[in-house]
Amino acid sequence: METKAATPEPEPEPAPAPDIGPPCPAVDYAALEPAERHPDTRTIALDRVFRREEARPKTAARPPRVDLGVLPPPRHGPYMKGGGGFGLGWQGLEARWVAGALRPEIEAPFAAWLAVRERYLEHMRGAYLLDTRARYARSVEPPAAWGGRRCIERAAAEAAAARDAAEAEAQEAAMTLQRALEGLASPSGGEALLLAYLIERALPYPHQPGDTARPLALLARVIDDASVDREIRARAAERRASLLSGRTPEFRAALELALQLTRDPALAIDTLVKLADTSDDAQERERLRVDLLARLDRRLPSPKPEDDRLRWRIADTLAGLAHARVERGAYALAQADAARCARESAATFRLDPDPWMCADDLAEAMAALAYAPANTEVPLAFLGPLALASMESALERLDRDQARRVGALLLAEYPEAAEAPEVLMLLIALAPTPDEARALDDRLARDYGPKGPWAAIQRERLAWDNEPDEVERRLAALQQPRPRPVAPPPTNPAEREAELRERAARVLEACRATLGSEHAAIDVRVDTTGKAPAAMVRGGARQARACLRREAEGRFRSVGPARVVFRIDAGRAESRP
Repeated sequence: METKAATPEPEPEPAPAPDIGPPCPAVDYAALEPAERHPDTRTIALDRVFRREEARPKTAARPPRVDLGVLPPPRHGPYMKGGGGFGLGWQGLEARWVAGALRPEIEAPFAAWLAVRERYLEHMRGAYLLDTRARYARSVEPPAAWGGRRCIERAAAEAAAARDAAEAEAQEAAMTLQRALEGLASPSGGEALLLAYLIERALPYPHQPGDTARPLALLARVIDDASVDREIRARAAERRASLLSGRTPEFRAALELALQLTRDPALAIDTLVKLADTSDDAQERERLRVDLLARLDRRLPSPKPEDDRLRWRIADTLAGLAHARVERGAYALAQADAARCARESAATFRLDPDPWMCADDLAEAMAALAYAPANTEVPLAFLGPLALASMESALERLDRDQARRVGALLLAEYPEAAEAPEVLMLLIALAPTPDEARALDDRLARDYGPKGPWAAIQRERLAWDNEPDEVERRLAALQQPRPRPVAPPPTNPAEREAELRERAARVLEACRATLGSEHAAIDVRVDTTGKAPAAMVRGGARQARACLRREAEGRFRSVGPARVVFRIDAGRAESRP
């Protein structure tokens, strides 16, 4: 008979190391909340970032007249439409959704679940904030008031444990509430909505299409019952959309029904956001965002406690509008949208001056119009991304003087910007003499090395969201950005004429959409002898003339005194695919 070996007893888990050290400060979750507004409240006028008038050297020489002759129309392949994914957030259930719609035997477990869920959400937020502090303290010496790294790590661990315990309690309370709802023979509209919400929240992620059949059936019953309160039906329509695939007709129909039924400004705003973000029609997206911005502005003077994300949402909406308007050539509107986006972002983002990437659209709009809006200011911290974007936009137009000027402005007004080393590298590439390039290179090494004040500012900023190794990797990428090619200025008449032809070709390319149906020759004359380039266009349709004039005045900057003439054989222009 075979004898089985005895199963060894498991080794006891080691006791946790004793917490040795002075007492740690008490933790108050509310006190952990960071200040939202960017700490630097200074501003800068946009007409300092982009000036229409150019510096002209005084010369008695007669400016040359350059006739580029007849240029071929732009020929190009089909547009590749950008875009793709999108992220949608959905409102969490609130007691007011079903107020007065629950019977007494449901009210008690519902109230118990809400109370436990509120504790869970509080611990979840506290654990997140303490984890953020702990991550920060691994890269940067924390303030003494935090109690040191030992206390921060201990508080973060305790908050995570409290969060996990509260989550288990919330799940148990949800199951108790769900069982009570399941036992109802004929649930009301509010009770059916609540049951569908609980079933939906318990679904695995990612879930299979069949998993949503039951909550969708419950929601359909609520939506189709005209006797149910319209706000409950609106919430049911919104929940239905959350269970459907985005960009489908059923998804959009559910959102449109929610918007039609609701009188709740918060739900209407969230629904408009989703409709705009998932629309494939550019005009509809812009129309919806204009409507959305008007609704947000109406709430701005007296936001309610639940409107904590109001300015955040305004900045997001303005970013979408600015980008859409740059795309369709409405540059003056885009300027206003992007500038306000910068101001609203400063009110809600402490560490990132341009979270919605409005700087790119503002820089492009100013370059396209060759002027900045008057009496308009943006946060000084926004000058970092704006200066870099403006340099890039200027260099695409061969406007080297604007690129140098805005780069120098950043170094003078906001040298602590994260973008400063990259701006310096562009300035080195643009330097007109070797001595100036060496001086800028010396400044890059002196002021933006790994141990100086600039590096300490960036390390402190990056430490909130990144572990130490990632902080150092990102800091090194800021200190040593990839070199960018910069076209050198022409040095002889042949190079000068070649560049003028390149500028004219870019004018035509920018106006290709308006030239597609032209059948008459167009004459373009650009005079750069004044304080700013002035273009005159003869022939062609009004829209084509306006585009060619605007683009010529923006793309013949940094040329020097000259009178340039070119013609377009628009009769051979190809329609845009």
